[in-house]
Amino acid sequence: MALISKFYTQVVKWAGHRHAPYYLTGICIAESAVLPFPPEILLAPMTIANPRSSVRFAFLATFGSVLGAILGYLIGDFAYELIAEPVINYFGLSAHFEEIAILFKEYGIWIIFVAALIPLPFKICTITAGMTQMAFPPFVLAAFLGRGLRFNLVTLLSRYGGKIIEEKIIKFLDKIELLLLGLLILAVLLYFFWGSV
Repeated sequence: MALISKFYTQVVKWAGHRHAPYYLTGICIAESAVLPFPPEILLAPMTIANPRSSVRFAFLATFGSVLGAILGYLIGDFAYELIAEPVINYFGLSAHFEEIAILFKEYGIWIIFVAALIPLPFKICTITAGMTQMAFPPFVLAAFLGRGLRFNLVTLLSRYGGKIIEEKIIKFLDKIELLLLGLLILAVLLYFFWGSV
């Protein structure tokens, strides 16, 4: 048991590695463009392991995330006809996409800012911004401000409340593990029960 908290403890050890800042920047680039991996999983332990570098870590995370956002924007802009348009047309979503395009043209800077700040799939918004051809400078500015605020807040909380937060996280992760295990057992039982009917 306690596999998730053990994994977290291992991540904390990795966070102290001398190449950890490079890993953080790479994860932030990938997360903003394609990967569903929250950078805070590495950012918070790095700050706890080396509190004096918290400002640097927040900057690297922001820089990497904005680079990833630009990559996501370019994917949306240049791969629209190849990937997105056929999918939109296949599912008959062209009318909805036009509505989304209007929203991005009118409120794009706020959509990107909020998506960069809160734990939503940021990559969906960065790719959509490119697909709808949202103005590029406001896109970059909103991504920079939203992600900068988010990562600085994470490092600030980790630096000044790190050990207390870390203990609570480990207890919480163990409870989550038990819940996930219970859900997995329930899913297997339901599968066999419904499959035999």
